[in-house]
Amino acid sequence: MTPTTLCRTMFAISLVITSGCQPPTVAPAPPIGLTASAAPGQITLRWPAVAGATGYRVSRGTTSGVFSWTVEVGAKTTYIDTAVTTVPTKYFYAVSAMNALGISASSTQTSATPGSYTGAPFLIAPAHESKPVLGMEFEWSDPASYTSYAFVLVDRATELVVYSTALSASAGACASGTTCVLGPGMPGYPPPAVLDTRALKWTVLGNGSWAIGGSGNYNHIYPLLPEAADLVANWNGNTVSLNWPASLGATRYHAAFMNWAYVTSSELHATASACVGLACAATADVSQIPFGTVHVRLRVCGASGACSAGITADAHKACPAAMAAPALITPLEASVMNGLTTLRWAEPTAAERYAIQFQKDEGGALLNIVKDEVLWRSQITCNGRDDKTVCTKNYGLGVGNYLALISASC
Repeated sequence: MTPTTLCRTMFAISLVITSGCQPPTVAPAPPIGLTASAAPGQITLRWPAVAGATGYRVSRGTTSGVFSWTVEVGAKTTYIDTAVTTVPTKYFYAVSAMNALGISASSTQTSATPGSYTGAPFLIAPAHESKPVLGMEFEWSDPASYTSYAFVLVDRATELVVYSTALSASAGACASGTTCVLGPGMPGYPPPAVLDTRALKWTVLGNGSWAIGGSGNYNHIYPLLPEAADLVANWNGNTVSLNWPASLGATRYHAAFMNWAYVTSSELHATASACVGLACAATADVSQIPFGTVHVRLRVCGASGACSAGITADAHKACPAAMAAPALITPLEASVMNGLTTLRWAEPTAAERYAIQFQKDEGGALLNIVKDEVLWRSQITCNGRDDKTVCTKNYGLGVGNYLALISASC
């Protein structure tokens, strides 16, 4: 038997097992579509994933294009930045993609302002106070959760809505992102016919709904009362004529006529006989006043019934051609008691003012004036009427010899 040679064939197999992913060969591209949304005390960033990126870097700044702070957030495509203030500061953001071969350029920047308030809008001004009804501004907080507001004005007397409008929460009155200020000339501002002299109240509704963003309350506006200006009073015979420009919002005028011997008043309705267009005029019978000055106070009253403090004017009636001088009642020395000197005189008809002067004899060539004043009749004490009236005025002159002088005018 021939020996047989057995051959064993050996096969060697080389096997390389991989994960199926090819290693990156270039740095990633910048993220596209970065967005930022604000909420009270935070800003949330979102962006789509970038092919070949293993992580992302977020950059932040408070000036457009200038980034002073960065953070690497790993492979996440969402980042919530809570290191922001609640004051009205706008933050700018950009995101870069990273891998083992490098970091991309920054994405297109975006910005957002963190919200300062939670819940419904907070009414700021006017807040339960008097404000000029024309030219006033309405201000409220602008929580980040709203996209629009309904601005509402209500008549306080009737509780009826007299004006409402829809406003954007990110433009116009609310462009700042933190507070809304609705002022004259801006879209949605109430017309003058609405902001009249009525008492009003106002509110805003977030997203136009009480259920979602109703503030739950109103702020009240107490309108300023109309006021008269440039009152002119003239005495014509037995009447005093008044002329003044019409006041915006006036429904009636109240005129009071006063003299030391006479007081009366008149109600003048703005919609009736008092005013024609922008000019107002009225007359009052003052025949009971003999001579002198009539003090007129004109008050303007609004629809609420309240009236202004008023403005004043004087009308003068000529004195008699020869008014009698006040006759001093003597002896003067007999009127000194307890250190007071009482001056007495008989009052002439129609006297309204008195000029009184005391001169003291101190032994020199001239007397020294120690008292010199002009008094209205209301500042002294007079009893009786016409030529039988006696007036008195007390003075503390001290010891000495005095000469008293008195004159009257109307």
